[in-house]
Amino acid sequence: MAKYTGGLEDSLDLPPASITVLESRYLNKDPEFLKKDPETKIIGETAEQMYRRVAKDIAAADGLYLEGLKDKANRDTPTEKLYEIVSDDPRIKAKEEQFFDLMTQGYFLPNSPTLMNAGNGLQQLAGCFVLPVEDDMRGIFNAIRDGALVHKSGGGTGYSFSRLRPRNSAVGSTGKVASGPLSFASVFDAATETIKQGGKRRGANMGTLRVDHPDILEFIDAKKNSNKFNNFNFSVGATDEFMNAVKEERNYDLINPKTKEAVGQLNAKEVYNRIMQNVWENGEPGVLFLDTANKYNPTPQLGEYETTNPCGEQWLLPNESCNLGAINMGKMVTPEGKLDKETLEKTVRSCVRYLDNVIDRCEYPLEEITKMVLGNRKIGLGIMGGHDYLIQRGILYGSPEGREAAKEFMSFIHEISQDESRILAEERGVFLNWEKSIYGPNGKNIKLRNAALTTIAPTGTTAIINRNASSGCEPLFDFVYTRKVEDTIGTNLIEINNLFKKWLIENHPEGEKIIERIYAKEFVDDKEMMSSKYIPMSEDLRKKMKLDGFERAEEISARDHVLMQATLQKNGVDSSISKTINAPNSATVEDLANLYMLAWEEGCKGVTIYRDGSRDNQVLNSGSVKSGLEKKVNGFPKNRPSSLDADVFKFNNGEEKWIAFVGCYEGRPYEIFTGKSEDEVLAVPNSVQKGRIVKVQNGNGSHYDFVFEDRNGFESKVGGISHQFKKEYWNYARLTSALLREGVPIIGVINTVAKLVDDGGENINTWKAGVKRILSKYVEDGTEVKDLCPDCGTKLRFEEGCIGCSCGYSKCS
Repeated sequence: MAKYTGGLEDSLDLPPASITVLESRYLNKDPEFLKKDPETKIIGETAEQMYRRVAKDIAAADGLYLEGLKDKANRDTPTEKLYEIVSDDPRIKAKEEQFFDLMTQGYFLPNSPTLMNAGNGLQQLAGCFVLPVEDDMRGIFNAIRDGALVHKSGGGTGYSFSRLRPRNSAVGSTGKVASGPLSFASVFDAATETIKQGGKRRGANMGTLRVDHPDILEFIDAKKNSNKFNNFNFSVGATDEFMNAVKEERNYDLINPKTKEAVGQLNAKEVYNRIMQNVWENGEPGVLFLDTANKYNPTPQLGEYETTNPCGEQWLLPNESCNLGAINMGKMVTPEGKLDKETLEKTVRSCVRYLDNVIDRCEYPLEEITKMVLGNRKIGLGIMGGHDYLIQRGILYGSPEGREAAKEFMSFIHEISQDESRILAEERGVFLNWEKSIYGPNGKNIKLRNAALTTIAPTGTTAIINRNASSGCEPLFDFVYTRKVEDTIGTNLIEINNLFKKWLIENHPEGEKIIERIYAKEFVDDKEMMSSKYIPMSEDLRKKMKLDGFERAEEISARDHVLMQATLQKNGVDSSISKTINAPNSATVEDLANLYMLAWEEGCKGVTIYRDGSRDNQVLNSGSVKSGLEKKVNGFPKNRPSSLDADVFKFNNGEEKWIAFVGCYEGRPYEIFTGKSEDEVLAVPNSVQKGRIVKVQNGNGSHYDFVFEDRNGFESKVGGISHQFKKEYWNYARLTSALLREGVPIIGVINTVAKLVDDGGENINTWKAGVKRILSKYVEDGTEVKDLCPDCGTKLRFEEGCIGCSCGYSKCS
């Protein structure tokens, strides 16, 4: 039984994380509250009701093809009229129940726009689009306008800027020069910033530039500044000519897209290494392999592939769109631990029909898109729960056996989906551009309903709402982790993989209690990030955990990540795959270069490699420990060193004796621990003014020890200083330390602390006074504060650790 805010309930068995995401992203809001507040968070439907709404709408498309109904309805029939036409037909009702069961029982989910919009009036059900960017002002700003319409309707967009003439090239007879692709890309980015996708999804773009474009070096470096192009994923469009030139360490030509003439050369290896350096630093740009993708283009007569959707799994022609859906492979294991082909076949056949119906129920934002989509009818049937499937079979993701298992199920999905598309073609007709396709009479001569059938997309939130299935074909980041989605849904999520939860109960001597402690956030690092690494268990139990198939993404070599992607690509994926190749923080630029080359050689159509720690805002985080190679932020390392120099202060705070430990990095305050001094617990001699704060990580989480030399030169330790002060102060101390680490000026931190209010615990005024007093010691003399002197009215300033005025007034006196 699922329980929602506001007292709503349904019969689905959903974990808290699923309900949280459903309420924030998917479920309709209560119409009565919407009238009063368009931003209301009060829901008006449950997940079960959402699935009923969607199933009813998608099944209604059968009415366009069934005898007795098809003469009464067409694509332009208004939704309510279509519902009326099909309402009493038992065939439609049976299809509705079939689609409803697919979703409620967790076998399949469509992409998010379908769940959000089907039966809701908007009817924009597609997830991704590619729009053309022509080399003239009209074409460029038409693309910006069209992209805004797509984002408003809830879709993501892919753009290739490769047709735009390079920077400083002549523009017609005006005597002016072109500003180049990057300058226009910034306009696209700004337009996206102003549009929130369909009210529920953030605008997202893919931006691609061919590697032989004269502005390629500027493009490669475009995201060195992390504040630019935040609404774009950038990818270099690499050709076979370029990749071969890299291997041969020779030059390659740069081509002006306007004149098609060579205008210069670059050394391929140097360009490649420049890409890799940027990937090493921040994970971008990705690389798309243009020639590999076009080799498998099903409609080459209609044009070449130039780019993909934002996540990279859908190669699309200009003005094409694709609707996506994912089968939950975690449901496809027999009791004997084999591939359940019977259930999988039944599911695939239903899903192909489901997604074909989505095309007919979708109202596209542009007429050009409608024409292209109906002409090719591409669908993107993929998977979620890929790693769940392997774990249930006791197969390690990174092993050859794991790749063989993936090959088996993906090739079977493709085989059945193509057969069902053939049956649909007999019932409904081939896609309109069939004769111009590789399946037409001059090609394979296979009559299909859909030009493309399979893809593997990311299934982030849809996997969460489907009872926390593993995402797409990705290995689980961890089996216990914090999902950082506070910016999008208002809270971070604690997640425990269902299979791991079951394993803990069956194998860990304190399984039930361990699960309670996980939800209580006990197994975290200093950033409150969780990991199964921190769960206390014996070495023998950890070995059994690995033998049973529980392998975290970071335990899988980057090479094995690439080989898994290549295996899936070559064995049943028509389009492409959105997958992140996880590389360790210690990976070198050369390591990344070898991985990209391997991906191209193995037949991948694109690849994204993420070196752990190369981006600040990881969506999934299990508290991995980084090496010392990272850049500093605001003069501080991005992650806390294991040991920090520390100052110790003992002082009277009111009538109480207090002690403060201030961890410093290169002389600047980095963290603070302070509270009432209990001599029997915090036994620090009065003579000790310096020491070190050491972070200690073990199976029970992390804590901080204060290490110092006594007057005889012997090293002593006060253990667990982070837990010695009153618990009511912990969150305030964390906030204060976070402000320090972010480089907020000390005076700003002091002002913030002064404004803190009690949240229901004990009065914190004494604690605030202690913190302000200690931090004031680090404010440089002469620093002005906002307050005015009550005696003379001039600005107060810090002098000798106290706020005072040149007139003689002092807050310390």
